[in-house]
Amino acid sequence: MTESKSGWAVALVAFVALGLTGCTASKPQPTVRSAGTTAPADLQLLCASEASTRFGANRDTILPVSSSQEGSNRYRVDLTMAGESAVCVISDTGIVESLQKV
Repeated sequence: MTESKSGWAVALVAFVALGLTGCTASKPQPTVRSAGTTAPADLQLLCASEASTRFGANRDTILPVSSSQEGSNRYRVDLTMAGESAVCVISDTGIVESLQKV
């Protein structure tokens, strides 16, 4: 009877060790936002609003999907709108420099 209890204990220790090894070995994956500087949220929303006005799209269907800094004072914002895509270039002061469907 002692032999079966010690076998069970060894199996339990091995199971816990494997579980802990799996937990500590994994590393968090980098996110898109950590890859570089993104446009501030207010500028992304200005791009979405301008796309609604220029393209006559419903505001509820326009979403910023990614953004990146281009130069020292402007940003590129990629938008999706009801299955279509657009690219907005906006200054850090909120002036839309270009907006095109792609």
